[in-house]
Amino acid sequence: MIWEIVKAEAWHIPQIAKDMKPEDVKEVWASHGHTPEQALEASLGRSAAAWTCLVNNVPSFMWGVAPADSVLGYKGCPWLLGSDSVKGLRYAFIRRCRKYIDLMQELYPVLENYVHKDNLTSIGWLIWCGFTLADEPEEYGVNSEKFYRFWRF
Repeated sequence: MIWEIVKAEAWHIPQIAKDMKPEDVKEVWASHGHTPEQALEASLGRSAAAWTCLVNNVPSFMWGVAPADSVLGYKGCPWLLGSDSVKGLRYAFIRRCRKYIDLMQELYPVLENYVHKDNLTSIGWLIWCGFTLADEPEEYGVNSEKFYRFWRF
């Protein structure tokens, strides 16, 4: 398996959307009422920085950071959406991903967002990357499902 990380581009979206993990599909629908393609377009469109992982030259997952709705501009919303191909890259990607979290934090000293309570892969990744999760999930999003707030300063 050959993989590389590149700057995220709009042409990556259709392939990632088509293969998006069921947990991510559930999360973007519950949080914003978005389809996978709409979620990726909105996330990339708002982001100050975003990357795509290409696996065998196929866009597999995308992540980045968008400014939070803060007039002070110190808070960013990190996000990651993609296919199950990340499972095959788990250890290789995990060894490199903290570098990208640090780059996000150079732009925004406070990183904060929400993750669906059932998205266990994402929750594990967030913990590995040094994020703190709230003790209890709370109602969030257009469907008022349970999400954990997470943050890193």
